[in-house]
Amino acid sequence: MSTARLYSQNLSGFQPGVEYDYNITLEAETRSAIHGVVRLPNNTVAANAVVKLFKLINGVFEPIDFQYTDAEGQFLFGIADIGGTYRIKIYWYPLV
Repeated sequence: MSTARLYSQNLSGFQPGVEYDYNITLEAETRSAIHGVVRLPNNTVAANAVVKLFKLINGVFEPIDFQYTDAEGQFLFGIADIGGTYRIKIYWYPLV
């Protein structure tokens, strides 16, 4: 399985209601997944965050899927079209 590690150096500016973009490049592999945990600056998990997945197609990032994080802030995308460059966009806002 392809693995791409994604670390954010500075989460102190993470704000509710703001979308954050991350680019991910996967190696060609027979099976791939993009998964992770969305955390807030205080290290608590961000339940119900929207994580959108885009794939670079002809020079443009096209939307291909989205997930909501679970109660532990986890998300998972199974990747059928392996290889290539992907972008995730994360959007979180507190539930009232």
